Amino acid sequence: MQKSATDAMPRFDGQRPWQRTPFGWAVLTLHEDGRVERGSYVQVDRDDPRAGFVKSLARHLEQGGTALVWGDECLRELRTLLDSIPGEKASVRALLGQDHLDLRALFESSVFDPGIYGRSEEHTSELQSR
Repeated sequence: MQKSATDAMPRFDGQRPWQRTPFGWAVLTLHEDGRVERGSYVQVDRDDPRAGFVKSLARHLEQGGTALVWGDECLRELRTLLDSIPGEKASVRALLGQDHLDLRALFESSVFDPGIYGRSEEHTSELQSR
């Protein structure tokens, strides 16, 4: 899960108006032996959170595997960081190069239990209205 905020007026170098600024993430990692590892990061002070966000997430994901995402918004937001924090291009590229699976695309393609079909339409329309 990625958390971000939007500022109408840029607060940090390289930021554009209305650009989403990531400040936190949470990850559950399922290892081959069945063990679940939790990882997270959140910027709690008013300093620019982008470099810390990118470095910490890249460090956590460097062990490999496939990242499960809901939609491609988080990947689009990461791409904007290539220009806005040029000192972290290597970390951003590592994150963008990580294998990922878009669960929303599977869900919308009806790759799910048909017993939840009625609820899936409600869930999908709720997410699209956000």
